[in-house]
Amino acid sequence: MIPELEAETRDDALEEMINKMAAEGYVEKPKNLLQAALSRESIVTTAVEHSLAFPHVRRVEGGGLIRAAGHTKTG
Repeated sequence: MIPELEAETRDDALEEMINKMAAEGYVEKPKNLLQAALSRESIVTTAVEHSLAFPHVRRVEGGGLIRAAGHTKTG
């Protein structure tokens, strides 16, 4: 959980959350996960109403389920 993301763009927010997961030991290859997340977003955005988004990818590494959450005042 990142209560106040420093990122100002969608891509930077994804990178910040992925780097946090890597720093905590949940992701071994953050660059691969970021590329997969950005690729997924380029197909169809995961953004919904009220400045919420639920970016996700499947089968990147390990097969386990991990989640990250981040909040920004700017949306």
